[in-house]
Amino acid sequence: MNYCCGCGRSKGGFTLAAAQAVGQASAVATLESLSSLVSRSVVSADTNEIPTRYLLLESVRAYCRSRDPDPVATRLAHALWVRGLADRCVAAMRTRQTGPFLRGLARELPNIRAGVAHDLDLDPHAAMHMLAGFGLFLTRVVHNTEALHWVRAVSRAAPDAPVADRARVAINLVALNDFAGNFDEARRLVAQAVDTVFAELTEEHDPLDRGELHYFLGYSAVETRHVDIALDQAQKAIEVGTQSGIRWVAGAGRVVHAVARALQALLDGDFDALAEAAREATGSHAAGRTRSSPRSTCAIPTGR
Repeated sequence: MNYCCGCGRSKGGFTLAAAQAVGQASAVATLESLSSLVSRSVVSADTNEIPTRYLLLESVRAYCRSRDPDPVATRLAHALWVRGLADRCVAAMRTRQTGPFLRGLARELPNIRAGVAHDLDLDPHAAMHMLAGFGLFLTRVVHNTEALHWVRAVSRAAPDAPVADRARVAINLVALNDFAGNFDEARRLVAQAVDTVFAELTEEHDPLDRGELHYFLGYSAVETRHVDIALDQAQKAIEVGTQSGIRWVAGAGRVVHAVARALQALLDGDFDALAEAAREATGSHAAGRTRSSPRSTCAIPTGR
């Protein structure tokens, strides 16, 4: 019964791993149950997807939900599984698996919507952590209007959430506004982040999180023409990366620092300084690249 109820909460289909997590059963028991339901045509299996994706008719989903003896627990189990996706998203963005992971995650958008709605309603701190983890996914997959609604809602609902989560969400908010064409608002949000949540970051926080966040905000500051902020945040990323031995953080910080200097030279019309900064940025990029260098785990704006 737990397994069937869990299936009823999955929107847009589900994988074996999702069914196991939501149904709270072993992998063997879940696979046996799925195989039995597929053989009876209650569940269909799309083997063209990797991993196999299982689908329910809406009438079957509704029946499963109606027979759920504890819908609160089932919704929570489903939300916990979505939270796990967010944690895996951060880990994937720190490797070279960004593209494949985001493509797989796109199939889970209906389930992610349900998880976000659950946590916004019942556990705003968990919603903040979830959306912090889904940073790049918000700009690559989710419609901008919907993503902005989520990020603004969670910012209002959980103003006292952990600092690292709030900082990631603040950067996501900058990126989403920038992509929507709200440049003045994105610029305002960068300055606001420096004065609020980033002022709360201390050496007690995880150096990888802290280094990433300074790098992301520095990058966002370049995009929004806050040269002084970009230089300051890039320098902090360099210091954190150097002190903690995380080479790519230090290298990324150097790139942002050089790009900020190039931007300042461009704004000043100093083309000799611009050429020097461009050479520095190119050298820093090459030196900072390692096999563990990630894609951005937040939705930092690019390409302005």
